[in-house]
Order: sequence, then structure tokens, then C-alpha cells
Amino acid sequence: MPGRSAAPTSHDDSPPYALLRAAAEFLTLRHTEERLGDPARRIAAARAEIAETGTYRHTTEELAFGARVAWRNANRCIGRLYWRSLCVRDRRDVRTAEDVAEASADHLREAASEAGSGRSSPSWHPTGRGARGHGSGTNSSSATPVTPARTVA
Repeated sequence: MPGRSAAPTSHDDSPPYALLRAAAEFLTLRHTEERLGDPARRIAAARAEIAETGTYRHTTEELAFGARVAWRNANRCIGRLYWRSLCVRDRRDVRTAEDVAEASADHLREAASEAGSGRSSPSWHPTGRGARGHGSGTNSSSATPVTPARTVA
């Protein structure tokens, strides 16, 4: 499988190694499923960021892919059949309470404009260390999802 050689070889389960293994697995999955080619460069960038900060930040595209895969794999969710249509809003760039409020209002307006579509639309906002651009612990998405807005006719 492409990029497997970039994964750590240590069997150490300490947080940096566990995070790097999880990152390599996630990035390999994304590159394989979306036919993006060899993920070695992205894994190397994640490895460098983990070495420097203790975590790494998903790109907007990785965040959306991860949310879609999580929904696809949620066996108890009847709506998961529509996982490909998930509209992820990356709002990790907001920094103030006012910006979060404005982004949340925008989210509600967008969801209301899609009334009747039944489309799930989660937004991610920064939390904890995520407000400075990095996730906390092994939360490599650097954000927490806001409950998806779902409109029903």
C-alpha cells in the first residue's frame, strides 16, 4: 500500500508514536480512497509537525474527508447513506466569541436556505489549544464539531 513505509516502525504506544501511526493510517486511507497518489510527502509533513508541536493540523480537505468517513462508518446512523453529500464547514480560523457567533449565525442561515434538503452540515470551530491552530492531545483535527444543522420540510 502506498506510503506505508513512512509510518513509524516503533511499537511504542506513547502519544507521539500513537498519533503518528494514526496520522499515517488516516493519510494513507485518504490518499488511497481519493486516488491522490503516494501520501509519503504529507505523512512526512505531519511527522515534522508532530515532532515540533506534539500534534498536527488537518487540511480543510482532510477534515472534510475525516468527517465523511466517520459518518460513513457510523453503523447505527440511518442517515449515513448520504455521507458523500456531507457539507463540512471549516471554521477553525475564528478566534473571538464574536467571530464564533457570526460563523454560527452563517451556519444557521445556510442550513435554513437548504430547507427540506435534509443535508447534514457540521461546522468545526477551534477549542482549547485549537484556538491557536493546534489540537489538544491526540485530537489532530484541531477542532470540535458543532451539532450538525439538519433541516426538515
